[in-house]
Amino acid sequence: MIQQDLVERLNSGLYLLGVTGGIGCGKSYSCAMLVAEGKPVGLNVKQIEMDEIRRGILGNVKGYEKTREAIASEFGKHLLKRDGTIDRKMLGHVIFKDRDALEEYRRIMDPVMRAELKTRISGNQGIVLVDWGPLVEDRMLDSVNYNALLVTCEQKVQIGRISYGDLSMDEIMDRVNSQLNSELKEKKILEAQTKAGRGVLIKFDTTKNPSKAEYAALLEDIAVELK
Repeated sequence: MIQQDLVERLNSGLYLLGVTGGIGCGKSYSCAMLVAEGKPVGLNVKQIEMDEIRRGILGNVKGYEKTREAIASEFGKHLLKRDGTIDRKMLGHVIFKDRDALEEYRRIMDPVMRAELKTRISGNQGIVLVDWGPLVEDRMLDSVNYNALLVTCEQKVQIGRISYGDLSMDEIMDRVNSQLNSELKEKKILEAQTKAGRGVLIKFDTTKNPSKAEYAALLEDIAVELK
C-alpha cells in the first residue's frame, strides 16, 4: 500500500514515466492496470497513448496536413488517400522494411509528436504514463525526464499476442525487427540516463500475465522511484 503522504506529494506535482517495450509485450494493458490501481489509493495516474497521437497525425486531425503531405512527398503520393489521410498499412510496408526510410519517417514525425505530447501533458498532476513502444528508438527519453518503465515478455508469447490482430506473420516480424530488443532498449536507456545524470528505470515482465496484486506492487515501486 502506498503511504498517504507519498500519494499527496505525487498528486501535487508532475511525474513523467515513459512506458516502452516491444510490440505485444503488454505496455498499454499495463498502463491501464496502473491507472486502475491508482484509484483506490487516491493517486492520480494518467495514460497518454502515443500511438493514438500518431494515428491522429496520420489521420484526419486538423493542423497536420503539412506533415501528411511531407510523408506522401517522401514515400509516395499513393500513400495519401482521397480524404487526405495517410494509408497506414501501405506506409508500414515501406518504413518497416527499410531502416533508412524508418529514420526519415521519424525525422518528419518527431517535431509534431513532441508538440502534441507537450500539449497532452500540460495541466496534469500526479503520474503521467507516456505509452510509447519505440520511445528509445525515437530518441524521446528526454521528453519523459529520462524515466522509463521497460515492459518485457518472452518472444514466443509476444508473437502469440500479436497474431490475434490483422497483421500477417511477415508484417508482425517486420514490426518486431524494427524495434530494439529488450536488452538493447535497457542498454540505451541506461546510457541516456547516465549522460543526462538523471532518470529511473523499472523493468516489468508480463510473460506469465501478472496478477492485479503484482500491478499494485508495480505502482508502489513506481511511486517510490519517482518521488
